[in-house]
Formats: sequence, structure tokens, C-alpha cells
Amino acid sequence: QNMGLESVLTYRAFQHTITKTKVRDIELSWVGDFNEKMLAIHKGLGAEPSKKHITYRLEL
Repeated sequence: QNMGLESVLTYRAFQHTITKTKVRDIELSWVGDFNEKMLAIHKGLGAEPSKKHITYRLEL
């Protein structure tokens, strides 16, 4: 952990998909606004938000 492996794997998969296939859009989804590491990966890839998911909590 904390070695940047997630970033490298995500970046390499992204680059391979864009350069070796006809795919031009990739959806990176379901990342909570509290998950700073994954948000940084998305930002580093130049991802743009297209939708926002909200989780509501109800104390019972």
C-alpha cells in the first residue's frame, strides 16, 4: 500500500485501451468524494465528472 500501484495499473490499463482499441471513452465510476487517492487518479487521467452519486444515511 501507498506505493502508487493503483495509479500505475489504472494508467497503464487506460493507455492500453485508448491506444490499442477503438474505445475512445472510459467511465471511471463509483468513487466516493471521500476517496482522495482515487479522485487523484481520475484527475491525473484527465477524467471529467459526468454524474454524481449521493449516499444518504438515516440514523434509526
